[in-house]
Amino acid sequence: MLPRSRAGGVSLGERAGICAVVAAAAAFRFTAIGAGVPAAVASDEPFVMERAFAMMTTGDFNPHVFDYPSLYIYLQAAVASVRFLVGTLRGEWYQLDQVSASDFYVWGRLLTALLGTLTVVLTWRIGRRIGVATGLLAAAFLAVQPLHVRESHFVLTDVPMTFFVALTLLASVRAFESPSVRSFALAGAAAGLAAATKYTGGIVLLVPIVSLAIAPYDLASRARTALVVAGAAVLAFLAGAPYSLLDLPGFLNGFGALARGHAAGVSPDTSPWWTYLLHLRLNLGLPLLAVSIAGLAAGVVQAVRSEPPARVVWATAVVFTLVFYAEIADQTLVWGRYLLPILPALFILGAGTIELALDRWRDAPWRPALRWAAAAAALVLLFTPGTLRSWSLVATMAKTSSNELAFAWIVRELPPGARVAVEAEGMKLPVRFRAHNVQRLIDHPYEDYLENGIEYLVASSLASRGAMAGGSSPDGRAYLELFRSAQLIHAVTPTPENPGSEIRVYRVIRPTP
Repeated sequence: MLPRSRAGGVSLGERAGICAVVAAAAAFRFTAIGAGVPAAVASDEPFVMERAFAMMTTGDFNPHVFDYPSLYIYLQAAVASVRFLVGTLRGEWYQLDQVSASDFYVWGRLLTALLGTLTVVLTWRIGRRIGVATGLLAAAFLAVQPLHVRESHFVLTDVPMTFFVALTLLASVRAFESPSVRSFALAGAAAGLAAATKYTGGIVLLVPIVSLAIAPYDLASRARTALVVAGAAVLAFLAGAPYSLLDLPGFLNGFGALARGHAAGVSPDTSPWWTYLLHLRLNLGLPLLAVSIAGLAAGVVQAVRSEPPARVVWATAVVFTLVFYAEIADQTLVWGRYLLPILPALFILGAGTIELALDRWRDAPWRPALRWAAAAAALVLLFTPGTLRSWSLVATMAKTSSNELAFAWIVRELPPGARVAVEAEGMKLPVRFRAHNVQRLIDHPYEDYLENGIEYLVASSLASRGAMAGGSSPDGRAYLELFRSAQLIHAVTPTPENPGSEIRVYRVIRPTP
């Protein structure tokens, strides 16, 4: 049995364990980090990267669009600037007009992967307040978790927000261990940075408040410190997203439009509460999901029974997990990656429950060999689904996709300056082409392409959702009619070695006068 730990020193065995866990986390997150760039970047990556690129090239740090707050956009602008300077030293370019946003995706993704790996370290540091086994197991669960592994490959805000959420959890526990106005202010500031990365990160402000409520303060001191926590959170948010105040009308209008989209969008067929549970089932596997849910129940009990600082870890993990889940499940927009911020807390709860069970097993009337065999079998059940899925995910990402093959052909064969309409999601053609990305080619009549001087169409089976193959549906007939008017000049069919969607390139045929 591993010894219990609080905030004390780290034993050699624990140090070796966490080094192995972090190495595995880094391997999963940094492998295939450039997958799809620039042929098939992930949905919403351009929102962050293109605004960071615009800031770097114009000097205008107002994002002008407030779907996301700007902290991670600023960080990406800083990384892109460093990448540009390195490129000048290597002779890759010398002027900003020689580069495009596509040149900076890989370095931008490296930042996301780094923050994803550091989140594993933070999870360990929080969990070890309950016990050494809790810290190592929780960190290991997150290290091989396929949803976190996948999203750590992209320039998106969810993994960075999860980092700041975990940072807030750790800062709140440390504020409880060494209570002072300064330590609680730092926890509030971490929560403000989470909100400045993505608005829903602001929910983590509950964590230092809960920690403060448990701390040995009188009522007046708690009230004063709570105001400091809130003030630090606001200041940190404005430091990371200053144009929320400097461009107040733009921020208010943008936030209002975002809130309307989340609350008044098309209602999903399945309850978001149930859909998110299915996402957890898919990404965690049934054994780990069951343990994590049991951890929520155990956390309620341990928040009362356990000794500090473990009590704070149990209480804050339970409160944040339940409140955050309730918030995202109350929206009409449902994406699996929205679950990422609860994973560190959820895994700490599950790992803490396992350690409690191990403590009980120690006194069970079993032979030691049987106890260890049972524990090993349980760990295999808990880790196998996520590890295998992450391995398969990274292996697939490392392959050359059909989008990349099509992209290479387009760059090689189409003339510079060609006007191209592209529906292949994430395909960003070089600046020497006059490219127009559209959601679906059939959303515009063929006459529009003629009038706007479009010379080529790039069609994707992913965008058409099967309609590209034809059929009796209205969309299928529309695709058939569109393709009959154009000339197919190249097609890429996905294979096991080149996964992805079918990509077709058509030449727009202009009617003879």
